[in-house]
Amino acid sequence: MSNAFNISRFNRLLAFDGRNYFKRFGLVLVIIIGVNVVAWAAFSFLPYLEITEVLPLNRYLLITLLAAISIAMAPGIAFGDINDKRAGASQMMMPVSTLEKFLSLFLYCCLLTPVLCVVGSLIIDTLLALLPFGKYEGFTWSQFVMQFHPKSLIVNADADEDLWALTFNLDNFYRYWVQMIALPSVCLYANMVFKKSKVAKTFLVAALIWFLVIAVLFMIYRIGIDAFWSPSSREIFRQFYTLSRDEQLNICLEFFGRRNWVWFGCFGFIGLLGYILSYIKLKTLKY
Repeated sequence: MSNAFNISRFNRLLAFDGRNYFKRFGLVLVIIIGVNVVAWAAFSFLPYLEITEVLPLNRYLLITLLAAISIAMAPGIAFGDINDKRAGASQMMMPVSTLEKFLSLFLYCCLLTPVLCVVGSLIIDTLLALLPFGKYEGFTWSQFVMQFHPKSLIVNADADEDLWALTFNLDNFYRYWVQMIALPSVCLYANMVFKKSKVAKTFLVAALIWFLVIAVLFMIYRIGIDAFWSPSSREIFRQFYTLSRDEQLNICLEFFGRRNWVWFGCFGFIGLLGYILSYIKLKTLKY
């Protein structure tokens, strides 16, 4: 089958893969989302956890962790037989192109999975926060909303707000989601390479790549610190809280922009490479 894209043929493939996806991975996804309820019950009622309240930031980190886990597990569970000699061969004999098959895998494993996990978790989190008992305070969806316009939050910060603390927090949020660009592609490719213990091996490979990239980025920051901040800039930075509000704002925006372009470029490259390798592997699968 050629790489031509036919919308009606693609729709039939989406329906076929969708049935397999929800049949094989639907219950697992529900269990992953259900961890939010378990966490709420543990934080609220376990006597040895002396916590007065659980803020949206803490629940945000939990939800993003659950999204990462769901992304890592989805390819191996929902489409784990794609490189199996018997089950996988019947799939690859379907009258669809490699491009259509790749797009279907991408939509279900890399887009639909994290969206369902995050949206489902946010709905549960909101309902739990509305309960008159428990220790959930505030709504976690606000933490996700600010990801779409992080710089505007710095520019429009209240006059008495610590700009550097705000920038540092936003920087951490943004870098986490930039890393999530690469994770689906790594997991998708690992599913096509490994034939046994796919989920466990996918977790190990993703963790190894993450540690290697973080180590490289750390060295870049250490070696290239003078390129980011000249001696005069570093002196200004040390006197940050003595500067005017506008000067503080300019420093924060420069810091936020430069650091995250490095992260975006690095993890974006890994993500693109993973998708290219996944497509090539899918095209050249032998049974």
